[in-house]
Amino acid sequence: MRVIALLSWYDERPEQLAEMIDSLQGFADGLVAVDGAYALYPNGQPCSPHEQQVEIMRVARQVGLPAIVHQPGKLWAGNQVEKRSFLFRLADTVAEANEDWYLVIDADEVLESVPADAKARLQASARDAAEVSVLDKGVGPQPRLVRAIPGLRAVGLHWRYFTPDGRCLWGYLGKDEVEPFEPMGDLEIGHHRERRLPERRARASAYYEAARAQHVEVL
Repeated sequence: MRVIALLSWYDERPEQLAEMIDSLQGFADGLVAVDGAYALYPNGQPCSPHEQQVEIMRVARQVGLPAIVHQPGKLWAGNQVEKRSFLFRLADTVAEANEDWYLVIDADEVLESVPADAKARLQASARDAAEVSVLDKGVGPQPRLVRAIPGLRAVGLHWRYFTPDGRCLWGYLGKDEVEPFEPMGDLEIGHHRERRLPERRARASAYYEAARAQHVEVL
């Protein structure tokens, strides 16, 4: 059983990407990264500056993580939902179906604490998602670990995951019939929004404003 880290990124500081990948040492066994701006992202381009891809590959090699980096030829017309679903499909090409696990992590996050028995607990689990702690004010536990089920996809929201047979692994608690999580609150992910440059944060805010105005990612 392997853990494959899944990264959706666009226009991030190389040192921030390096820090995130370095934090995966000892837990992740591989990395799948997908580049590119969403269609609604202000002045977005299909690919980030080349040095970011170079840094991802450099640090992944340095820490011994086999890595796949995908750079699209056009913007993500379906915005975050389309990009997240593609990330799962690309990861399916290298994962052992129903045995490996995916760790969904962003460029401004790092693994802060991983229990020594984390992988053993995942391997023994009969569940298809594991809930971890996200260290961010106002953010509760999230099922950032999901089993590598072929055909997993985002539906409606980039963090609303469904299996091909219609089971919801992450969604609206109380609205969606979400599958039970494996409790792994002792695995902690630090979310460091402040490490992004102010102009990068401003563009992200503008994207979310445009998405709300156009009723994107609204159920």
